[in-house]
Amino acid sequence: MSLRYKKLLFCIILCIILIFTSAQLSFALNDGEAERPSVYDILTDGENELLCISKYGNIESYPENSAEGIASANEQGADIVMVSVKKTADGVIVLFKDDNLSRMCADASGSSINKAVNEVSFEELKGYNLKNGKGGINSVITAYSVPTLEDIIREFSGKAVLLIEGGWSFRDEIKEIIFANNARSSVILLADKADKDTAQWIAGEGKDLLVFTHYNGTVIWNSSVAVKRSGNFGAKGILLTSGNPYSTTFSKSVAGKTGKNLKAVADMTDKKLCGKREDTITYLEDMTSRGFSVFITDNVQQFTLYKERLSFSRERLAGLIEKANNADLSACSAKVANSFNKQVSAASKLLDTSVCALELDNCCTALNTAILDLSDSVKSTKGDLTVSAGRIIAAVVIVIAFIASEIIFEHYKNRNIALRHQGKLRKKRNKKDIELP
Repeated sequence: MSLRYKKLLFCIILCIILIFTSAQLSFALNDGEAERPSVYDILTDGENELLCISKYGNIESYPENSAEGIASANEQGADIVMVSVKKTADGVIVLFKDDNLSRMCADASGSSINKAVNEVSFEELKGYNLKNGKGGINSVITAYSVPTLEDIIREFSGKAVLLIEGGWSFRDEIKEIIFANNARSSVILLADKADKDTAQWIAGEGKDLLVFTHYNGTVIWNSSVAVKRSGNFGAKGILLTSGNPYSTTFSKSVAGKTGKNLKAVADMTDKKLCGKREDTITYLEDMTSRGFSVFITDNVQQFTLYKERLSFSRERLAGLIEKANNADLSACSAKVANSFNKQVSAASKLLDTSVCALELDNCCTALNTAILDLSDSVKSTKGDLTVSAGRIIAAVVIVIAFIASEIIFEHYKNRNIALRHQGKLRKKRNKKDIELP
């Protein structure tokens, strides 16, 4: 073979090796990346994940309920964007919070529009400009206009999940828009209440939709009934609100009844809705410890930081549980082993529930201490009867050996007695034989 062909063959072999190595590396990287479940999966499959709802989009940089604000909040990391809807005079469903346009809309001259939403047509409405952020007299007037719900659903279907408030009275029309745009997994309807009529609609016409219910009050048995009813009829979340900071609505006994298939939702943007709590990490921690796992917030980036901290604590605890499951308990007493296993079981259950980062950290500390204590044989066995599989086997072998030795000793003892007895008989016979004439 000529040198030219040898070089060509070498290049081909080298290319094959490089392609194979790259493919293997790609598969290895893909296998190492844990794919986070979608919002739809979290809500329908009971995945244990915190969810962040941005209220009306990124209102620091864009007008509330604007397409641009929704897109920005989604980019910031919001799992869901909450939008509010109203109907115009010609029946078009648009994204708007107030009944009146004055807070958020201005005309070309910059004057606020003092008209009701249901008094203007959509053609007139889209000619007005939205004020930035939450609007008001001194807000900057932007170039953005009020969008329709159908345009927003069509634009963000598959990209962002929307939570629609204010449209429960015309929910059937919203349902038609959702199905027409194949957006069943991208839209959540927020009901006004958690009463029987709401539950019946969810179980009937709304059975193919994602629905959150809403309960506002302080009476524990009413809130408990609302939670139970919402879960039984297929709602995926319940917004629990109250202006009373000591309301039992926020207790573990209520939020803890939601379970995996029904999420407890808290609105941290309004003190009147979350018991005078503020939209801070401290209160996120507090509400998470009470069993809430979905939070409406104005600060997506802050929520992301808290979620990262919580995720780190979960990963740390999961690692310790794995280490504990692989621990050697053969040198431990039964009492210590049982206590250790109970602690590991409790940690595993905690990992499967909605808990705050502090609870996870405390559990990590306790479990890590228990693992370290196992290495201290004096501490782990002091005052206890040490029992292990190896020692049980050794004890059984010793007992068998002892019994066998006893049997052998008894055998030889009886044999010797028999021999001595036979010897005496021979002597007597010999003596009698001698005495005979």
